[in-house]
Amino acid sequence: MKIEIHQGTVADVLIVDQQIPEFDNRNTHEKLTQRLSDKKHLILVAVSEGIPVAYKMGYQL
Repeated sequence: MKIEIHQGTVADVLIVDQQIPEFDNRNTHEKLTQRLSDKKHLILVAVSEGIPVAYKMGYQL
């Protein structure tokens, strides 16, 4: 399995979150966008066969 890492979006984060039952869809586009607004942030996404499979999101407190 080949995995590529690239800078991602909130939409990519939500795709991965929907695959993780423990997250119970607690993140929404609105909540994440609000949390990241006016803050330095970076979203990295791991993609396998064109599908986001993992992410790392960091933002300045």
